[in-house]
Amino acid sequence: MGCINFFMQMNPDMISSYRETEQAIIQGRPAWATVAFFIAVFGGALGAGIDFGTGELIGIIFMPVAIAVFLIWYFKYTESEGWISS
Repeated sequence: MGCINFFMQMNPDMISSYRETEQAIIQGRPAWATVAFFIAVFGGALGAGIDFGTGELIGIIFMPVAIAVFLIWYFKYTESEGWISS
C-alpha cells in the first residue's frame, strides 16, 4: 500500500484531485523527504519479499543493524553538509 501511495503522490493528475492543503503538503515537501519516503516504502516491500532461508536469523538480526548504521551515517553526513541541524 505504501508503494501505491508513493506512485499516487508522484502523479500530477492524482495530486490535482487532492484538497488544496494536501497539495501544498506534497508540493512543499523537500526532496530529501521524498527520497526517504521512497526508500522506506520500497525497502519495506523488498524486505518483506526476501526469503532468508537457512540464514533467516542472521538476516533478521543483520538487516535492522545495517539500516541503523546507514541512517546514523546519513544523519551525520547531512548534518556536516548543513542540510539539517541537530
